[in-house]
Amino acid sequence: MQSKLNPLELEIAWSRLLSVAEEADANVMRTAFSSIIRDSHDYCCALYDARGNLLAQPNFVTPGQLGGMSAAMKTLDERFFPFARLNEGDVIITNDPWIMSGHLPDILVMAPVFHRSRLVAFAACVFHHQDIGGRLGLDNREVFEEGLQLPPCMLYRRGELNEDVLRIVAANVRVPELVVNDIRSQVATLNFTAGRIRAFLDEFRWDSLEPLADEIFDRTEAAMRKKIAEIPDGTYTAERRLETGDGDETIVLRLRLDVKDGAIRADFAGTDPQVDRGVNCVFNYTLAYCVFALKSIVAPFVPNTAGALRPFEVQAPEGSILNVRHPAAVVGRTSVGQYIPELVYAALSEVVPERVIADSGSMPLWWLTLSGRRQDGRAFVIGPMFSGGLGARSSSDGVSALTFPATPSATRRRAEAAMATHGSGAPSWSPKSSTTA
Repeated sequence: MQSKLNPLELEIAWSRLLSVAEEADANVMRTAFSSIIRDSHDYCCALYDARGNLLAQPNFVTPGQLGGMSAAMKTLDERFFPFARLNEGDVIITNDPWIMSGHLPDILVMAPVFHRSRLVAFAACVFHHQDIGGRLGLDNREVFEEGLQLPPCMLYRRGELNEDVLRIVAANVRVPELVVNDIRSQVATLNFTAGRIRAFLDEFRWDSLEPLADEIFDRTEAAMRKKIAEIPDGTYTAERRLETGDGDETIVLRLRLDVKDGAIRADFAGTDPQVDRGVNCVFNYTLAYCVFALKSIVAPFVPNTAGALRPFEVQAPEGSILNVRHPAAVVGRTSVGQYIPELVYAALSEVVPERVIADSGSMPLWWLTLSGRRQDGRAFVIGPMFSGGLGARSSSDGVSALTFPATPSATRRRAEAAMATHGSGAPSWSPKSSTTA
């Protein structure tokens, strides 16, 4: 492969790679069993280069899952399964909230992709599974109450299934046939994606994705820094006080944004400590929704890659409710974490008011979990989600019955229709902006 691609070659290759990511997403819809996957689009697929850097994603993913998955790639390489030691046919699985996206129902399945005996990429996907055992109540005190914990382990080793992992999962959930089959759907998606990546390399007669990846990373970083430079350098702050339902008790979230020289540093210093309720956020989740909000303001249509994320730095005090220590309860992390975009928008509302939306009616993301037995004795678990709506923009009213900040696929057409009805341009909440991590 030549070291420098001309613009035409770059556009063709990049568009082709994005189509691979879209096909992976479509494969999930064809093979998944749970309604929360097929109807609410509570899953995420992505392609990574051989170094574990985010390269391509489908148009519609949830920010928390994508951000957690991208952080997990580095953790898995550095602490558990060095990429250099992986083999063709290996598949890694975990739902560790501190490694992944913040609570146990999100299970990551990741596999290396080999081409002509060389590691060329990684395929990964995370599903929010319908059940993971335990209790989903916000009154949990520790993560041990919240269900089965899977540390990073091999689901497949050199193509051989580790049946013990699936038996452990099946023994700890209420609807084992649903959860196990959704895990199989994840593996099928990885295999499908690996085949498409190999076909892509054969089509372009390349033996590596790294030159393409480096070109994409450099271009997206440059584009992001150029857009950040349009925001006046300075320090911008915001604060939110959240009611807990326990009398006059509140949780205080604080944010400081430093914009300087084409980069943004976010610091949540001063945020309240973690609590003994299931509303705490791991740092990956905080990072994901902070960068999501920043990118949606700065440049929502710059492709979301590892390069595009380089200009952002996020910090949160360890032990705070936005960077909790194990074994804090975290199952309802959306109840606090999905206020993070509101903080970001509030901090920048005075300097770029035309780019932000008002507070929305969807925080926390409301859900109801129901479980029990059917008349024939079979167990069931269902988890309907409820949406409050999007806040108003500078040029138009808000839109009802959409979830923000994680807009699921079920609302895609309504979001597109709302964009057409309420004005042209690229609003910060547009479907493409909701794909950022």
